[in-house]
Amino acid sequence: MVTDYVRQQNQKEERRRWAKEAMEAERLNKMQKIEDEENAAANDLALAIQNRNRERADQANNFFDSLIDKYAKKASKTSTSTNKKKKKVTTKKTTKRLTPVQNVKKTKRKT
Repeated sequence: MVTDYVRQQNQKEERRRWAKEAMEAERLNKMQKIEDEENAAANDLALAIQNRNRERADQANNFFDSLIDKYAKKASKTSTSTNKKKKKVTTKKTTKRLTPVQNVKKTKRKT
């Protein structure tokens, strides 16, 4: 009888420990799921930012490529045509020299 009582008490303690461990495992499992969701959200955000940065870089590259295509051809054409058409043009600059009397401004005298 005493052994049955001790055996029952041991079984109750084991059940309590198992129940406690099961509750702890369930709590840890929930926490792990929450952390996974947070990490997934952070990873999704990081991935979205990286994709947007790649798109911007591609747009910038396309923009600069289009500018190069647009102006590189014109620059090469104009440089050859200007070399052929370049003429040396000189103009004579004439300056009127003033005499010292003309340089002096007339001022009104105060009376």
